[in-house]
Amino acid sequence: MARSFAEETVELSNTVGTGAYTIEGPKGNYFPFSASFATGEKPVYVVRNRLNTKSEYNRGGALTIGPPDTLARGVWKSTNGNAAVSWTSDDLPLTIYIPASGEVLEAVVTGWLNAARHALVRAGAFFWTYSDVAVSWRHKLAIGDASQVDVGTFEVTPAAQYFPDARRPYTAIGATNNTVATTDIARRFSFDTAAGARTMTLPTIAAAGVGFHVDVLGLSPANGVTITPDAANAIDYGAAGATLTIPGRIPFSVWSDGTQWRTSYAMPVVPNYIRGLSLSTAGSSATFAIAAGLCADKNNTDMIRLLSSLSKTTAAWAVGTGNGGLDTGAIANSTWYHVHLIKRIDTGVVDALISLSATAPTMPTGYTLSRRLGSTKTNGAAQWTSFQQLGDRFYMAATADFTAGGTSVATLRTLTIPTGVVVRPLLTTYTVGGGNAASAIQVAPAGNATLLYYIGGTYEGQAGGDAVYTAVEGPPTNTSGQIYVAVPAYYAGAILNSHGWIDRRGQDD
Repeated sequence: MARSFAEETVELSNTVGTGAYTIEGPKGNYFPFSASFATGEKPVYVVRNRLNTKSEYNRGGALTIGPPDTLARGVWKSTNGNAAVSWTSDDLPLTIYIPASGEVLEAVVTGWLNAARHALVRAGAFFWTYSDVAVSWRHKLAIGDASQVDVGTFEVTPAAQYFPDARRPYTAIGATNNTVATTDIARRFSFDTAAGARTMTLPTIAAAGVGFHVDVLGLSPANGVTITPDAANAIDYGAAGATLTIPGRIPFSVWSDGTQWRTSYAMPVVPNYIRGLSLSTAGSSATFAIAAGLCADKNNTDMIRLLSSLSKTTAAWAVGTGNGGLDTGAIANSTWYHVHLIKRIDTGVVDALISLSATAPTMPTGYTLSRRLGSTKTNGAAQWTSFQQLGDRFYMAATADFTAGGTSVATLRTLTIPTGVVVRPLLTTYTVGGGNAASAIQVAPAGNATLLYYIGGTYEGQAGGDAVYTAVEGPPTNTSGQIYVAVPAYYAGAILNSHGWIDRRGQDD
């Protein structure tokens, strides 16, 4: 691995003629080439004679560590008309050293600082080869052979994030879509997203190569920029061909790690935010699905984006759609479970988990972020009960949770709604009145029995009876799925049914 100060490498040589240099040890307290470079590396080096009247600048000649150590020539510039100097005994000993400007010379001799210089140098970047950074970026600053392919700017490891140079201006695409070419490496594009979302189509990973990257900005927050990969390529561990939309006014980078497209952007955390991510199941099935969407994690430290619909089963959790989702134990009959969206910070992978706990699911190894999306219940065969979700509302078949046999004071009654969380039940009442008598039902929040209010009642002033049905949003429950219910008047019938619930899913926390 090259040292931080290249000028510390200085050796002597008694080579004559125009052949490879045999280097014979460091000069004074300087370092030998073998301490700074490995066999096969090709440093930029300078050779000067004893009187400092002749010189050679070499680049592309490989070091071979012996003994003896040798340096092949690759003369770029010299006092002999830029050809190899034929050294004589009068020139000895020769001094061979790495100049302090070695990295700049490396760029010069590859043509990167002339009119046709490389795109990364035009962008103000340093550069490494993919193999150079496979272990550590400290390996060297020079790219090596002119034929080697650079991977991008300031890449710490092959899968690390790029740091763009702010001096590069954006190319205005306007209110239209854009197809990125392989020659667009390191370019910046802006889109007019005021009137609609814009699409940016990427080249194939194979054509773009490792490290290809572009920067993008949607100018209006009204709409985003949709990234469209080739059908065989994925974005951020998503499905092959799946698109990704980044909201407007959020600058982002898209880059290739050689196997998939990756994105880097600083999405602001919107506290308690949730959009999409609806739950669904056909019922009498071990499988449920989660729609694509975006939410803040429960602690509002990061945003979690599900790029495409994900399905999970009642089996033990395993990453990926169609696999199990249960955090621990075995699925139980007639039991409420809570669905959590989960995310790994290290890889960005997003998945889902089902748990008996609404607040503390048993997280798989590596997953640290979560957000509860809703609740679902198993039937007597440990399969999911059918329901339908629309936003914060969950609808299910009505269940008669309380049937009165007479009047009663406010009493906690258990409803067929999720436990472990506070929700608002969706209720229907059936009351019968007749013969100058009435039936009525009152409810109150589980936390305060004195807040009773009427949600249904029937009075009939003639002989016979009338029945009335009402549908209302009930008061907040406790975590046992209960509210206070009272029957202040009773004639012949008073029934309370639950047919769903309203779950804010952490939006009010």
